[in-house]
Order: sequence, then structure tokens, then C-alpha cells
Amino acid sequence: MAASNAVRLPPASPGAVETAARRALRETKPGAPQVTVLRAEPTWDGTEPLEIDGRSVEVCPAATVLAVLDLIDRHEGPNHLVIPTGVDEAALGDSVLAQISGHRIESVDSLEAIRTATRADRIDVQLRGKANAWIAEQLLTYATELWPGRGDRRPSLSRLDTLRRLTAFHLFADPGKTVDTAAMLDWSRQAPRIRQWLDLDPALRANLRSAIVETAGDAAAIVTALAEVGTAAEALPVAVTASVLLDSPDGRTPLVRLEERYFGRDAPGEGALRRFAEAGVAYLERREGDDETVYAKAQEILADLGAASVAVDSALLGDGFDSRLKKFGKAVAAAVGKPAKLADAERAWHELESHRLADDNRERMTAAQAALRLLWWLDAPEKHPATLAAWVNWQVREGGWVDQAAAVLEVADTGGEAGLGRAYRSVLEQVRARRAAADAEFARKLASDDPTGSSEMLLAENLQARLLRPLDQAKRELPPLIIVCDGMSAADAAAIGADIQATGTWIEAGRTGSGREGALATIPSSTIYSRTSLLSGGPATGGQDAEARGFARYWHRRKTRLFHKGDLRAATASQIPAELHSALADRETLVGVVLNTIDDALDKDDLISRPVWSLDSVDYLAPLLAAASRASRPVLLCSDHGHVRDRGTPKPTRKGESARWRSGSDAGEGEIVLDNSRVLTGSPVVAAVDRGLRYTARKAGYHGGASLAEMVIPVLAFIPSRAAKPAGWEVFDRPAMHEPAWWNGRITAIPEPKRDRKRAEPAGATLFGDATIGQSVCATELYRSIRARTPRALEDAKVAAVIDALHDSGGRLPAARVAEIAGKQASLVGGFLAMLKRLLNVDGYAVISEIDKGRTITLDRELLTQQFGVGAR
Repeated sequence: MAASNAVRLPPASPGAVETAARRALRETKPGAPQVTVLRAEPTWDGTEPLEIDGRSVEVCPAATVLAVLDLIDRHEGPNHLVIPTGVDEAALGDSVLAQISGHRIESVDSLEAIRTATRADRIDVQLRGKANAWIAEQLLTYATELWPGRGDRRPSLSRLDTLRRLTAFHLFADPGKTVDTAAMLDWSRQAPRIRQWLDLDPALRANLRSAIVETAGDAAAIVTALAEVGTAAEALPVAVTASVLLDSPDGRTPLVRLEERYFGRDAPGEGALRRFAEAGVAYLERREGDDETVYAKAQEILADLGAASVAVDSALLGDGFDSRLKKFGKAVAAAVGKPAKLADAERAWHELESHRLADDNRERMTAAQAALRLLWWLDAPEKHPATLAAWVNWQVREGGWVDQAAAVLEVADTGGEAGLGRAYRSVLEQVRARRAAADAEFARKLASDDPTGSSEMLLAENLQARLLRPLDQAKRELPPLIIVCDGMSAADAAAIGADIQATGTWIEAGRTGSGREGALATIPSSTIYSRTSLLSGGPATGGQDAEARGFARYWHRRKTRLFHKGDLRAATASQIPAELHSALADRETLVGVVLNTIDDALDKDDLISRPVWSLDSVDYLAPLLAAASRASRPVLLCSDHGHVRDRGTPKPTRKGESARWRSGSDAGEGEIVLDNSRVLTGSPVVAAVDRGLRYTARKAGYHGGASLAEMVIPVLAFIPSRAAKPAGWEVFDRPAMHEPAWWNGRITAIPEPKRDRKRAEPAGATLFGDATIGQSVCATELYRSIRARTPRALEDAKVAAVIDALHDSGGRLPAARVAEIAGKQASLVGGFLAMLKRLLNVDGYAVISEIDKGRTITLDRELLTQQFGVGAR
């Protein structure tokens, strides 16, 4: 309970009584009265009698004048009597005063009373004096409340501890509570506490405000200043408003209005107001509750102050987020087809990303990031693969990532902002044109090349032989599990793969250190051909029965189980049936599971609102992987074909046997005739290449055509331990290695090696000749001495090329780009970076660093020049 204004009598503490009695004994002459009257609380809980200088002292409290008179009349003997009472001298009268020691009522020695109550041996000198009389009065009144239970003696009663306890007691009725700006902001939201504070004497409140400044800082005291004018409840909105105005070049005039409105003549200094504003914003950031009402109130205050335009530039308020998103849209639109403007889009993105509401608008932020990534891709040098096999891997390692970003942008929520929508459509137009050219070139390779003679290329029909069988032959774990996600595209696999890696349960591996591979679907890329061939281990046609027979026949000497959609329906989407659990636990059974969630969704409209599939959105996939992990089974995750999304074509271009292929050899625009040994229909087919073509009723998506998104089967292999890695395979230690170089930043041109040029020796911070900064570093005496002590050091040319590329890109590049510059496979770039750090991070100073979980490599250019004594070009 908060304190009242009544000043109580000081307690008749043993120390106070002893001090008064000792003084009376010292001053009393023989024959003088042996009674001392002490103005104090008429209570006594000490020992009786007291022994002082060999004399016995009795203590008897009296609450009334009559009680005092009665004690004086009855007192006899040599003992001295002390009477604690609340009556004053006027009430006793002169006749009674003549019968007591000193003919006066004694007052309690305040310092002694305080010392006794607080059990302090010493009292800070800063608590004494007239200026601190209010503190002494408070201590005399509330000492027992400020130090409840008393406890052990303390060597000293300090000023700061006393003031902290006083302010905490009057603010929170808890003397042990820490009072700081955050606590005061909490207090501002507690109306009963504020009312109790305002009930205190104004002079006491003023003293306590000064104490808050002294102990907690001037920012904390601002809350009580607001309480004085009745606006403490608006402390947080005022803090946010002040923060916005202080950070704005146009905030000076409205800031003056804010101070006049909320503080009057008692306005805090700018430093205190800034600290208060920072504390308020930090307080809101730490809270997990919904505080949008605070920010909305701040925006309302700004409007009342005539500063609504300032909110538009704010990193805190909703208007600021909308403004930054609009600005980003303009920058994106300006950068399409104009690489010189790309830096403006990047700056606009970073401003948008730094806004408080960025995390609360993840879908809009994801779309904005997708737009920027697609701009980075459009800016990157266009390199078309030379072979059919290279095209397949390009789709998994780059094209699928483009498709993923484009899918996000196609369904982006622009919040009704027309300019943003136009910008995104402009990006998509450029991306679709470039992707259409890639699809067309791939389709020509598909028609002309025969991949069946390749000893390395993955096809639907050899996927088990070249990937699943090696996983089985590792013989370190249970037989592998193959999961076929029908219809999963390379874009989906990229997202699902990232989700699986994020669980921390699996180790990803593959046949080559270059990264994940793709397999080529059959022709046509329809389920009855491609999935049946994949599960049969050879060209085949049919439905589920044919797949089950083919799977068993391929592993004819092994015990196998293949589960289709009907076998899983007994369980919920978050569980797998007991029969599948049993099969996974059987050490002799090789298990296959077909999941149809993605393929089924092509017939439904919900695909439109789901740009990319995730681990949790594919029915049964997460619990299936968890069960495989518990059983220590390697997993091969793949699809049988991909898909394309509906482009809004109003009606079929022609009639066909399937959505994206038809029989015949009369290909039109956007189509291609396929007629080779992998065509399983028995006669030539015309397959759609243009993603806007379809031959059947409109659906959310289609498959069966000859585009990269349909024909490429993404493949991901996961092992439960490194011991399960097949011979010759590589472990993918860095999840970021799968992301293309442009995914995390713009790519600069690879610096060409400069040959037959004399290296310049460094002299201070100057470069001579035409040597690059990387070449100059490698020529320094410091670098040469480190290199001489480093076993298997990197080649100077590669070190110089990486330094130059990082330097020219502003000090940061995607890890995939660094691997490309160094001539390393993505899975091996970690070793290269470790060696590079040994050569350049002198004495542990981080010239080279990795951020974003290894996705981005940074170069501290200033530190590089300092460490090696070279300058920039």
C-alpha cells in the first residue's frame, strides 16, 4: 500500500530512549526529578529496566496527559523513569513540567532514531543538513517499511540506497524494486499507482522527482513529469513520437509543439528526451504483446502536431512502412532493364527491411525480396548450358530458384498499391522472357540429344540404380527410404530442402561436390510414364499396380514395400499409419512412399495462394522423415516430374491427350515435336514448351510438357550419419551452397587475371604500376612470411582474385560467387575460406568473415589496408 501524508511520531526505540536517559542522567543534579518525558510513540517493546552507567532506567509509555501524571505520581525509588508520550508541553502545563528532568519534554534524536531503525552503524553525511531534512523526515516516518524485517546490522546508510528505496516505496509500494526508465514506463500503464502518486504532498513529489533523476536518470523522471500534467498514460506514445521527430530533419518545429503540449514550462532537455525516446522504443521492442495501439496513438499525436508527413519517413510507424514499400516499388520499376539503377533498389530494400513492421509483414517482405533477387538474376551474365545434362542440373541449381522467386511475386500482396503491382509485373515480364528462351533452348536439346548413352546423367528410369542403390550398398544403416513427391518442382525442392536442413536432423550428400543434381523425366513427363519408370527402374507405363510390380521386380532379391496414397489414408496428415511404421523399423525392408499432395493440388485453386511448397505443407512428409531418422534410414527424396502454374490462358489452344502434350508431329509456336527412344507413347508427341499453353480444361497447374519446370526431377539425398555416405559421394556441409550466387546479392564480373605485368611492391598506402589490391597484398613481406609458414597454402592468383572481387563489390559477395571465382566446387568452398582466413586474418583480426550462416563472405577493406600496408586502386 502506498504511503499517506500523515507524519507519525518517531518510535521510542531503545537507542532514542537510551540517548534521552543518558542526557538526563548527565544533566540532573542530586535531588532533581528522576523522570524524563520523551516525545515519541507511546509504545515500548524493549527490555526493562535499562542499565545506563550503573543506573537502572524504567520505561513506561503513556498515551494521555492523565497517564503521564499517574506515572509521575507513582514513581518512587532510585531508578530513573522515561515516559514516551505523544502529549506536548502545553498539555502538561508548568506544574507538571516542574516535576520532570530539565523541566521540558525531550525530543528524539533523529539521527539516533534513524540509526537504530535501520540498524546502520554510520549515516552518510550526505543525508544530513537542512537540504536533506525531507529525507530524514521520511526515514523517521517509514524506516521500518523501507527496511522491512531489519535483519543484520549494516555498516553504513548511504544516500543513494536511501533514495532508491524511497522512490520505489512511493511509486510501487516495494522498496526493493529497481526504478529505471523501463520500470517507470511500466508504472505509466498502472492507473492506481499514478493516482496514489498524485495523492502525495506536492513538495514531497518534487523531492522524489529529483531523487529519481539522481538515482535513475533524467529520462526516468520524465514519466513523473507527464503524471504532473495528467498524461502519464501517454508516456509510451509520447516516447515513440519523440523518437520519430528527433530522427527527422523536419522534426524540430513539431518537437517544440510536443514539448509545449505535454510538459509546458517543465520541458526536459533534448538529451533527456532522446534517452527517454530510445528507452520507450526499446521497451516496446522487448514486449511480446500487441502494442500497435501505442504506435497508432503516436501517429495520431503527430497528426495533431501538424507533422503527419514526418510519419511517412518513420522506421516505426505504419505510414512509414507503406511509404518505404512504395519507394521500393518505384526503385524496382526504375531498375528493370537498367543495371545502373539497381543500387537504388538495393538501398530501398535495406530501408524497407530495417522498418519495425518488416517482420509483421513477412509475405509482403518475401515478395519484395523475391523482386530484388530476380533483378539480381536479370543483372547476372546469362550463360546457357551446352548439354542436356547441364540444362537439367542448371534447373536444379539456378532455374528452380528463379521459378521460386517468380512464383512468390506472381501471388504477391501489394496492398492495393498500383505502382508496386506494376513494378512486380514489369520484373515478371523480363523474367518470363528470359525463362522462355531457356525453355526453348532446353527443348531443342531434349528433341535432338539421346541421353540414354550417358554413364552419368540421371534419368527417371536409372534414378534407383545410380542413387538409391549406392545408398543401399553403404551397408552402415538400415535400407534406404525413397520418397516420391509427385509433381514436386525444382522450386519446391529448394524450399523443402532448406526446411529439412533447418531441422538439424539430416546430413545431405550427393555424387558431386558441385551440389544437387536433377534427373530427366520420361517423355511425356506425365505420371503414368515417368513415375512408373522411376519406380520400376526402367521404361514403363501404368498405374499404381504397375509401379508396385515394377518396384518389387527391380529389387527382386530384396524385401520391399511401396506405399501409395490409399495406404496412408488411415492416418492424419501429421501421422503415418502403423503399417508404414513397422516397415520402416524392419531392418530387411527397403521402403518406398508416394506422396500426392502437390500433384493433387494442381487440380485445386489453393495452389494459387501457395507459391512454394514447404516441409510442413506436404502431407505426411515431416512425420515420414522423422520416422526414417529414428530408424536411421538414408532417404532419397525426389519427384517424378515438375509442373507449371496456370498463366491465365482463357481457353485451350488445342485439344490434346493431356494438359501439356498431344499426339502428332505438327508443332506450332511454343511447341516441339519429340520423337526418340524415350518417348513412351509409341509414336511422336507434340509437347508444350511455352508455359502459357494448355490442351485441356483450366486448372491451377499442369504437367506433361517439355519446359524445364516440368521435365526436371529434383533429387535430394539425406543420410543419418557420415558413415552412411556412399563411396565417392560428397557431404554438403554448407546449406547455403545450394543457393545460386545471385540469390544473396548482386554479382560483379569475375576479375580477369592480369598476366605479364610487374607486381608493385607496397609503399605505405600507395600502389605502384597497375597491380590490383589483391596482387599487392600477395606481394607484401607480411603475406609472404605467413604463406611460407602455411602448409598447402592457396595459389596467389586465386587469393588475389577473391580479394579484388570482394573489394570491388563493396566488401561482400555471396559464398557461391566466391567459390566460382576461386574455381572451387560449392561444397568445398569452406576449406578454401578457412585457408584464406589463415592467410589474411593476421593476429585474429577478421579481414575475412562469414555472415548469414555462411551465405555471404565479407572483406574488411580498411583492416586489409592497415594490416598489409597497401592502398586502394
